[in-house]
Amino acid sequence: MGTSFEQFRAVLGNDFARRAVGLDISTSEAERIVADPVLARAYYDNWSRIQPKVVPTQHVILPPANQERQSPPNPQAPQNISTSTAPFGRPDHVSASIGHPHKLGSSITGMVLAIVGYFFTGTWLSLIGVVGLGISIYAIVAARAARPRPGWKAGLTLGIIGTVAGGCALILFFAYLSGYYY
Repeated sequence: MGTSFEQFRAVLGNDFARRAVGLDISTSEAERIVADPVLARAYYDNWSRIQPKVVPTQHVILPPANQERQSPPNPQAPQNISTSTAPFGRPDHVSASIGHPHKLGSSITGMVLAIVGYFFTGTWLSLIGVVGLGISIYAIVAARAARPRPGWKAGLTLGIIGTVAGGCALILFFAYLSGYYY
């Protein structure tokens, strides 16, 4: 059980519904697609291939496409979507169309620098760990901001590991400066 071609065409006519199913196209582009049956079928086939099979839990009737032009949809009350939701309230089908994966460069860099700084504890090179700590904290913030995108969990995990290693390197650096660590 999935979205039929007719339902897909009705979704194209509503801006809020398009965004909810992951179609980031303008109203004029959607109208052009709906007007051309071959193009609409191609969009539907492509869209249905990348969508996970979701069994709707609630059936809602979509308004006619011309009604949307008369009164814009209320963003506080989504009434035009029929989906099941993931454990955190995000619709299941949204994850397939979130966008590019989260880049892990800052997470990896921060973690590596923090660990290297930790290994050089007892020398001035342990300051590398403090730099890694700063980069890892930035990586955690960036991963949280990219939360629904693929790769955010890995970025968060690597950032946390780097923060712990950098924090240990910082503490041991202060111990080295005070003479407790030889």
